[in-house]
Amino acid sequence: MVAAEALARNVDSPALRELAGCSALDDARDIRALHLDAMAELGLSMPEADRVLWEKARQWARRMVDETVRPHEGALRIDRYSVVLESPNGLAEFTYLLDLWGEYPALRKELEISMVEEARRLLRLSDNAA
Repeated sequence: MVAAEALARNVDSPALRELAGCSALDDARDIRALHLDAMAELGLSMPEADRVLWEKARQWARRMVDETVRPHEGALRIDRYSVVLESPNGLAEFTYLLDLWGEYPALRKELEISMVEEARRLLRLSDNAA
């Protein structure tokens, strides 16, 4: 999704185009490799690229807390950043909640509440780090 958004803003590279075509079914290691290749092709350093991905994750968390996006949708978006960032603390929890979402449909309401709580926690951690 991030790659497609970048292409829409006229940021382009061969690896970025390939990355834009990836889906949640693609191997996380392949996605990470394409991400690294795209950053190198665009002349971006990894710390800067990682900072941007964390900021995007925080934006989705804010949308979840503000109720402008459904918790499941926000968690899916954050999970994509988690994959590229190799599941760091603070984002990996969304992957776990999404796994539960798929396995236990009867618990989805409770899981949505947990997703929003995780989003709040992520925002608190971000505020404390700033």
